[in-house]
Amino acid sequence: MIDYRKGSDIESMEIYSAFSLGFSDYMIKFDMEAPAFFERFFGAEGNQYELSYVAFDGEQAIGVLLGGIKVLNGYKTLRCGALAVAPEYRGKGVSKELMRLHQQAAKNEKCDLMMLEVIAGNDRAIQFYKRENYKPVYDIRYFTCKGMEFKRKTKDQKSEINPVSIKSLELIELKQRGAHKLKEHFNWQGDFEYISQLESIQLYGAFDSQETLIGYTAVDKMGKIYFIWRDKVLSEPHVYESLVAHVIQSQMPESIHMSFSNDLELSIFVEEHGFKALSLYQHEMYKVIF
Repeated sequence: MIDYRKGSDIESMEIYSAFSLGFSDYMIKFDMEAPAFFERFFGAEGNQYELSYVAFDGEQAIGVLLGGIKVLNGYKTLRCGALAVAPEYRGKGVSKELMRLHQQAAKNEKCDLMMLEVIAGNDRAIQFYKRENYKPVYDIRYFTCKGMEFKRKTKDQKSEINPVSIKSLELIELKQRGAHKLKEHFNWQGDFEYISQLESIQLYGAFDSQETLIGYTAVDKMGKIYFIWRDKVLSEPHVYESLVAHVIQSQMPESIHMSFSNDLELSIFVEEHGFKALSLYQHEMYKVIF
Protein backbone atom coordinates (compact mmCIF):
# COMPACT_ATOMS: atom_id res chain seq x y z
CA MET A 1 0.00 0.00 0.00
CA ILE A 2 1.31 3.43 -0.95
CA ASP A 3 1.18 6.13 1.71
CA TYR A 4 2.28 9.76 1.57
CA ARG A 5 4.17 11.76 4.17
CA LYS A 6 5.26 15.37 4.49
CA GLY A 7 8.93 16.09 4.12
CA SER A 8 8.91 17.67 7.58
CA ASP A 9 7.67 14.40 9.15
CA ILE A 10 10.39 12.08 7.83
CA GLU A 11 14.17 11.77 7.79
CA SER A 12 15.68 14.11 5.22
CA MET A 13 17.70 11.29 3.66
CA GLU A 14 14.42 9.64 2.64
CA ILE A 15 13.72 12.67 0.46
CA TYR A 16 17.14 12.30 -1.14
CA SER A 17 16.58 8.56 -1.64
CA ALA A 18 13.23 9.12 -3.37
CA PHE A 19 14.71 11.87 -5.55
CA SER A 20 17.69 9.75 -6.60
CA LEU A 21 15.46 6.75 -7.41
CA GLY A 22 12.90 8.82 -9.31
CA PHE A 23 15.52 10.56 -11.45
CA SER A 24 17.66 7.44 -12.00
CA ASP A 25 16.64 7.22 -15.67
CA TYR A 26 16.01 10.91 -16.34
CA MET A 27 16.96 12.44 -19.70
CA ILE A 28 19.55 14.58 -17.89
CA LYS A 29 21.76 12.63 -15.51
CA PHE A 30 21.50 13.73 -11.87
CA ASP A 31 24.72 12.67 -10.18
CA MET A 32 24.53 14.66 -6.97
CA GLU A 33 25.74 13.72 -3.50
CA ALA A 34 23.38 14.33 -0.58
CA PRO A 35 25.10 17.49 0.81
CA ALA A 36 25.01 19.17 -2.61
CA PHE A 37 21.38 18.09 -3.09
CA PHE A 38 20.18 19.65 0.16
CA GLU A 39 22.27 22.81 -0.31
CA ARG A 40 20.76 23.35 -3.76
CA PHE A 41 17.16 22.18 -3.46
CA PHE A 42 16.48 23.38 0.08
CA GLY A 43 18.74 26.41 -0.25
CA ALA A 44 18.60 28.76 -3.21
CA GLU A 45 15.89 26.71 -4.98
CA GLY A 46 13.57 27.59 -2.09
CA ASN A 47 11.87 24.23 -1.47
CA GLN A 48 10.51 23.73 2.02
CA TYR A 49 10.26 20.46 3.94
CA GLU A 50 6.72 21.18 5.13
CA LEU A 51 5.58 21.77 1.53
CA SER A 52 7.25 18.66 0.11
CA TYR A 53 5.82 15.14 -0.01
CA VAL A 54 7.29 11.66 -0.29
CA ALA A 55 5.45 8.50 -1.38
CA PHE A 56 6.32 5.24 0.40
CA ASP A 57 5.68 1.60 -0.36
CA GLY A 58 6.12 0.21 3.12
CA GLU A 59 9.32 1.87 4.27
CA GLN A 60 10.74 2.33 0.78
CA ALA A 61 10.59 5.92 -0.51
CA ILE A 62 9.44 5.62 -4.13
CA GLY A 63 8.30 9.11 -5.15
CA VAL A 64 8.82 12.74 -4.23
CA LEU A 65 7.43 16.20 -4.92
CA LEU A 66 9.37 19.22 -3.68
CA GLY A 67 7.51 22.48 -3.08
CA GLY A 68 8.32 26.03 -2.05
CA ILE A 69 6.52 29.36 -1.84
CA LYS A 70 7.58 32.90 -2.62
CA VAL A 71 6.10 36.00 -4.22
CA LEU A 72 6.96 35.79 -7.91
CA ASN A 73 6.06 38.64 -10.25
CA GLY A 74 3.74 40.00 -7.56
CA TYR A 75 1.84 36.73 -6.99
CA LYS A 76 2.14 34.33 -4.07
CA THR A 77 3.32 31.25 -5.93
CA LEU A 78 3.79 27.61 -4.97
CA ARG A 79 6.43 26.07 -7.19
CA CYS A 80 6.90 22.40 -7.86
CA GLY A 81 10.67 22.18 -7.56
CA ALA A 82 10.83 18.51 -8.58
CA LEU A 83 8.45 15.62 -9.18
CA ALA A 84 9.80 12.11 -9.65
CA VAL A 85 8.57 8.55 -9.20
CA ALA A 86 10.60 5.31 -9.31
CA PRO A 87 10.30 3.73 -12.78
CA GLU A 88 8.43 0.62 -11.65
CA TYR A 89 5.75 2.72 -9.88
CA ARG A 90 4.90 5.02 -12.77
CA GLY A 91 1.42 4.90 -14.24
CA LYS A 92 -0.06 3.80 -10.92
CA GLY A 93 -1.41 7.14 -9.72
CA VAL A 94 1.53 8.12 -7.49
CA SER A 95 2.31 11.36 -9.38
CA LYS A 96 -1.37 12.28 -9.40
CA GLU A 97 -1.68 11.88 -5.64
CA LEU A 98 1.52 13.82 -5.00
CA MET A 99 0.15 16.60 -7.22
CA ARG A 100 -3.19 16.54 -5.38
CA LEU A 101 -1.38 17.08 -2.06
CA HIS A 102 0.66 19.83 -3.69
CA GLN A 103 -2.47 21.64 -4.88
CA GLN A 104 -4.11 21.30 -1.49
CA ALA A 105 -1.05 22.92 0.06
CA ALA A 106 -1.40 25.82 -2.40
CA LYS A 107 -5.02 26.32 -1.32
CA ASN A 108 -4.16 26.02 2.37
CA GLU A 109 -1.44 28.66 1.97
CA LYS A 110 -3.80 30.91 -0.03
CA CYS A 111 -1.50 31.02 -3.05
CA ASP A 112 -2.49 32.79 -6.25
CA LEU A 113 -0.53 30.56 -8.63
CA MET A 114 1.21 27.24 -8.97
CA MET A 115 4.15 26.91 -11.35
CA LEU A 116 6.86 24.53 -12.49
CA GLU A 117 9.54 24.14 -15.13
CA VAL A 118 9.72 21.15 -17.46
CA ILE A 119 12.26 20.31 -20.14
CA ALA A 120 10.92 20.67 -23.67
CA GLY A 121 10.72 17.20 -25.20
CA ASN A 122 9.72 15.49 -21.95
CA ASP A 123 6.33 14.84 -23.52
CA ARG A 124 5.04 12.41 -20.90
CA ALA A 125 5.57 14.95 -18.13
CA ILE A 126 4.18 17.84 -20.21
CA GLN A 127 0.98 15.94 -20.98
CA PHE A 128 0.60 15.01 -17.31
CA TYR A 129 0.91 18.66 -16.24
CA LYS A 130 -1.57 19.74 -18.89
CA ARG A 131 -4.07 17.21 -17.52
CA GLU A 132 -3.48 18.85 -14.14
CA ASN A 133 -4.48 22.18 -15.77
CA TYR A 134 -1.03 23.70 -16.01
CA LYS A 135 -0.49 25.84 -19.09
CA PRO A 136 2.84 26.73 -20.75
CA VAL A 137 3.39 30.49 -20.53
CA TYR A 138 7.13 31.16 -20.92
CA ASP A 139 10.13 29.35 -22.37
CA ILE A 140 13.50 29.48 -20.62
CA ARG A 141 16.30 29.48 -23.19
CA TYR A 142 19.99 28.84 -22.46
CA PHE A 143 22.92 30.51 -24.21
CA THR A 144 26.70 30.32 -24.07
CA CYS A 145 29.55 32.36 -25.49
CA LYS A 146 33.30 31.88 -25.19
CA GLY A 147 34.82 34.97 -23.61
CA MET A 148 37.11 35.63 -26.56
CA GLU A 149 34.20 35.39 -29.00
CA PHE A 150 32.02 38.04 -27.35
CA LYS A 151 31.33 40.71 -29.97
CA ARG A 152 31.38 44.37 -29.00
CA LYS A 153 28.77 46.37 -30.95
CA THR A 154 28.48 49.74 -29.24
CA LYS A 155 29.87 52.65 -31.22
CA ASP A 156 32.25 54.97 -29.42
CA GLN A 157 30.04 57.99 -30.14
CA LYS A 158 27.09 56.33 -28.41
CA SER A 159 29.17 55.58 -25.32
CA GLU A 160 30.25 59.20 -25.16
CA ILE A 161 26.68 60.47 -25.43
CA ASN A 162 25.30 57.95 -22.91
CA PRO A 163 28.29 57.02 -20.72
CA VAL A 164 27.90 53.95 -18.51
CA SER A 165 30.15 53.12 -15.58
CA ILE A 166 30.22 49.62 -14.09
CA LYS A 167 30.91 49.08 -10.39
CA SER A 168 30.85 46.13 -8.01
CA LEU A 169 27.86 46.10 -5.67
CA GLU A 170 27.00 44.50 -2.36
CA LEU A 171 23.66 42.76 -1.98
CA ILE A 172 22.48 45.20 0.69
CA GLU A 173 23.20 48.17 -1.58
CA LEU A 174 21.32 46.56 -4.42
CA LYS A 175 18.32 46.01 -2.17
CA GLN A 176 18.48 49.60 -0.92
CA ARG A 177 18.24 50.71 -4.53
CA GLY A 178 15.01 48.73 -4.95
CA ALA A 179 16.24 45.80 -7.03
CA HIS A 180 14.03 43.40 -5.04
CA LYS A 181 10.91 45.33 -6.12
CA LEU A 182 11.26 45.10 -9.89
CA LYS A 183 7.91 44.31 -11.54
CA GLU A 184 9.12 42.58 -14.70
CA HIS A 185 8.89 38.84 -15.23
CA PHE A 186 11.91 36.86 -14.05
CA ASN A 187 12.19 33.12 -13.92
CA TRP A 188 12.57 31.48 -10.51
CA GLN A 189 16.38 31.34 -10.70
CA GLY A 190 16.64 35.00 -11.70
CA ASP A 191 14.56 36.29 -8.83
CA PHE A 192 16.27 38.57 -6.28
CA GLU A 193 15.48 36.17 -3.42
CA TYR A 194 17.15 33.29 -5.27
CA ILE A 195 20.25 35.34 -6.07
CA SER A 196 20.54 36.53 -2.47
CA GLN A 197 21.06 32.94 -1.28
CA LEU A 198 23.84 32.08 -3.69
CA GLU A 199 27.40 31.89 -2.42
CA SER A 200 30.32 33.31 -4.40
CA ILE A 201 28.04 35.51 -6.46
CA GLN A 202 29.37 38.78 -7.86
CA LEU A 203 27.05 41.72 -8.45
CA TYR A 204 27.83 44.51 -10.92
CA GLY A 205 25.80 47.66 -11.32
CA ALA A 206 25.61 49.97 -14.34
CA PHE A 207 25.38 53.67 -13.50
CA ASP A 208 24.73 56.74 -15.62
CA SER A 209 26.49 60.08 -15.26
CA GLN A 210 24.14 61.00 -12.40
CA GLU A 211 25.10 57.83 -10.48
CA THR A 212 21.63 56.38 -11.01
CA LEU A 213 21.48 52.58 -11.14
CA ILE A 214 20.33 51.76 -14.67
CA GLY A 215 21.18 48.07 -14.79
CA TYR A 216 22.81 45.20 -12.96
CA THR A 217 23.88 41.61 -13.32
CA ALA A 218 24.58 38.69 -10.99
CA VAL A 219 27.29 36.24 -12.07
CA ASP A 220 29.24 33.43 -10.42
CA LYS A 221 32.96 32.65 -10.68
CA MET A 222 32.38 30.24 -13.58
CA GLY A 223 30.78 32.94 -15.74
CA LYS A 224 27.17 31.90 -15.23
CA ILE A 225 24.92 34.96 -15.39
CA TYR A 226 21.89 34.33 -13.20
CA PHE A 227 20.30 37.65 -13.93
CA ILE A 228 20.80 40.70 -16.11
CA TRP A 229 18.54 43.74 -16.16
CA ARG A 230 18.43 47.30 -17.40
CA ASP A 231 16.01 50.13 -16.66
CA LYS A 232 14.24 50.45 -20.00
CA VAL A 233 13.10 53.99 -19.18
CA LEU A 234 16.45 55.41 -18.10
CA SER A 235 18.87 53.48 -20.29
CA GLU A 236 19.54 51.97 -23.71
CA PRO A 237 20.28 48.35 -24.77
CA HIS A 238 24.05 48.90 -24.81
CA VAL A 239 23.90 48.64 -21.00
CA TYR A 240 23.73 44.84 -21.42
CA GLU A 241 26.89 44.93 -23.50
CA SER A 242 28.69 47.08 -20.95
CA LEU A 243 27.79 44.71 -18.12
CA VAL A 244 28.80 41.51 -19.93
CA ALA A 245 32.00 43.07 -21.26
CA HIS A 246 32.92 44.08 -17.70
CA VAL A 247 32.29 40.54 -16.45
CA ILE A 248 34.61 39.17 -19.14
CA GLN A 249 37.29 41.78 -18.46
CA SER A 250 37.23 41.52 -14.67
CA GLN A 251 36.66 37.78 -14.15
CA MET A 252 38.12 36.37 -17.38
CA PRO A 253 35.85 33.30 -17.50
CA GLU A 254 36.43 30.80 -20.27
CA SER A 255 32.77 31.13 -21.27
CA ILE A 256 29.71 33.17 -20.38
CA HIS A 257 26.44 31.33 -19.79
CA MET A 258 23.04 32.92 -19.39
CA SER A 259 19.34 32.07 -19.55
CA PHE A 260 16.12 34.06 -19.60
CA SER A 261 12.42 33.76 -20.33
CA ASN A 262 10.80 35.23 -23.46
CA ASP A 263 12.64 38.54 -23.65
CA LEU A 264 12.85 39.97 -27.18
CA GLU A 265 15.52 42.52 -26.34
CA LEU A 266 17.79 39.96 -24.68
CA SER A 267 17.17 37.57 -27.58
CA ILE A 268 18.46 40.22 -29.97
CA PHE A 269 21.39 40.94 -27.66
CA VAL A 270 22.65 37.33 -27.48
CA GLU A 271 22.26 36.85 -31.24
CA GLU A 272 24.21 40.01 -32.05
CA HIS A 273 27.02 39.37 -29.58
CA GLY A 274 28.14 35.86 -30.44
CA PHE A 275 26.12 33.69 -28.06
CA LYS A 276 25.02 30.22 -29.17
CA ALA A 277 21.64 28.79 -28.14
CA LEU A 278 21.67 25.37 -26.48
CA SER A 279 19.23 22.82 -27.85
CA LEU A 280 17.89 22.17 -24.35
CA TYR A 281 15.26 24.56 -23.05
CA GLN A 282 12.40 24.54 -20.55
CA HIS A 283 8.75 25.49 -20.45
CA GLU A 284 7.48 27.51 -17.50
CA MET A 285 3.97 26.26 -16.81
CA TYR A 286 1.40 27.95 -14.58
CA LYS A 287 -1.87 27.10 -12.93
CA VAL A 288 -4.26 29.64 -11.39
CA ILE A 289 -5.66 28.76 -7.96
CA PHE A 290 -9.40 29.27 -7.60
